[in-house]
Amino acid sequence: MLPIVRGKMSHTLRDDFLMLFRSAFFNINDVKQIRNFENTLAKRINQSDCIVFPYARTAIYFTLKSAELKPGDCILMPSITIKAILDVVIDLGLKPVFVDSDLNTACMDIGSLKQRILEHKPKACLLTYLFGVMPEMEHIIQELTANDIFIIEDFSQAFNASYKGQKAGTFGNVSIYSASSVKTFDTYGGGLAFTSDLKLGRSLRNYQATLAPPSRRVLISKVISSLIKNLITNRVVFSFGLFHILKILNKKQNKKFDRFVGIRTTSPINSLPGEWFYSYSSTQAKIGRKLLQRVDASDLSRINYALDLISKVANVEIVSGSKSSNSIFWQLIALPIEPQNFRDFLYTNGIDSAQTSLIEISQLPEYGIKSDTPKADYLHKHAVYLPCYSSLKLSERTHIINTLNDYKLN
Repeated sequence: MLPIVRGKMSHTLRDDFLMLFRSAFFNINDVKQIRNFENTLAKRINQSDCIVFPYARTAIYFTLKSAELKPGDCILMPSITIKAILDVVIDLGLKPVFVDSDLNTACMDIGSLKQRILEHKPKACLLTYLFGVMPEMEHIIQELTANDIFIIEDFSQAFNASYKGQKAGTFGNVSIYSASSVKTFDTYGGGLAFTSDLKLGRSLRNYQATLAPPSRRVLISKVISSLIKNLITNRVVFSFGLFHILKILNKKQNKKFDRFVGIRTTSPINSLPGEWFYSYSSTQAKIGRKLLQRVDASDLSRINYALDLISKVANVEIVSGSKSSNSIFWQLIALPIEPQNFRDFLYTNGIDSAQTSLIEISQLPEYGIKSDTPKADYLHKHAVYLPCYSSLKLSERTHIINTLNDYKLN
């Protein structure tokens, strides 16, 4: 059996080449095409409106401005997420308050959430579902609404997930989806904001109108990046090249290529980059409508595999989510006691793995931040991505499950 790569893109090389051609030579600012895409997405998520931005961080930035928060207001944040969202919060003069993680769901720990609300009286909350796993939503939403906290629901890793039949993306005042690289629904970047609040929708639409026209250069660079990732994760290319390099680097504990999409900077920025404020392109909207048709079948295959693995593996803890939810397992996360030992064992058995590229933003000395989030510390240090994507062959799935059941600490 060929070595098994840690992850795959949600679109094909053919998609990449087609997108590259359209990005280079077609009109990329067809407003009608973008509006049609927004309407399709709004219906899909069961929200009144969808407003597209170039990045999720841009959508969050304008959502916070629309919420009319004042400098110094506290906002609850997950301990683990992309640093760019922290940069947005700080740029707006808001005070981040970090909530610890629940190890079974990777979302906010309800005890920590209650404590932070009591201590800081926050005005807003960025509620993020990591890895495509849904938490016990009733407890979290009840606590937030009881304290009149504005909810921004970040379901960037949980498209198509639900809790007791209610879709992710419908629990907040505004919900955000990042259609970026390696997501289950990727439109070569983009931040999608959903809401059924007419006032918020109008405000977001007004901010959308202030964005610069889409950048052909930026769009082409995103497509090329995707194409490269698709090439190096091709079964044959990966098996006879990159896998052996990664195996050696892992053995030497070289972390340069250890994270899922590379090491990310933890340094503060002086101002928000101009690239964050270009418009979403109609070329992305066009291919987005096409890729949307594939999501359900891809999700079903991946979910069935993840649930099968969770039911059969007892040797290592898996982040499995609430039993009342339909998690989509964008990534399948193991929490071994000794991550390095565990990854060595996987590589010995021909299985590539990774640790999260997300940053533990509750622990950033460069920002003067050090919060009491012990469960998030453990999650960040111990989480290991297992291969979990729809194109895994049955033999590969069986091999992964059998390997996990053979794993024992030395």
